Amino acid sequence: VSAIFSVLFFVAFIVIEVFLFRTILKTIRDIKYASTAFLTLFLFVTTILITVGNLFQAKRLFFDAKDIEQLSNRPVSNTQIILSKLLYLFLIHYATSLMFEYPLFVAYGTLIGKMPMFYYLCLFYPAATFFFEMGIGLLLVYPVWMFTNFLKKHPIIQLAFALTFIFVLTMVYSYVLEIFINLVAD
Repeated sequence: VSAIFSVLFFVAFIVIEVFLFRTILKTIRDIKYASTAFLTLFLFVTTILITVGNLFQAKRLFFDAKDIEQLSNRPVSNTQIILSKLLYLFLIHYATSLMFEYPLFVAYGTLIGKMPMFYYLCLFYPAATFFFEMGIGLLLVYPVWMFTNFLKKHPIIQLAFALTFIFVLTMVYSYVLEIFINLVAD
């Protein structure tokens, strides 16, 4: 049942994302370079969200205590374990990016009038962004793991961090919204 709700949530999120993207893109497509700037801005926000998701996926995958128990008595080398986890992360990243970003490219391409090669090349976008997005995630996975372990032991600091984090996200959102409003106004 929870899997069905998860799928329905993702489908609803993608439909809303594409609807908002197309609606805004229709209003600004006549402004020179506005549609490309808007696509870039939208992809930037999506990249940040996917990078954060990759970070927590990598944390869950690389710091799972059950792995040590299950794999310690098996004839599997550490290199094979790490490579299999990286392959799994790549597949998860590719599927997630394809779900969230390819519909944006399709909406952009149909409104702007791109050639079929554009849609084909967009299939490789998630693979190309994997190295950047997952690279950031893998660089930060250990410090984040240590920080979350620290926060688990200090609930007051955890509350203060959560409030600060929400405030920063609100400020970033208002800044991105201001950039977009300035784009549309010009």
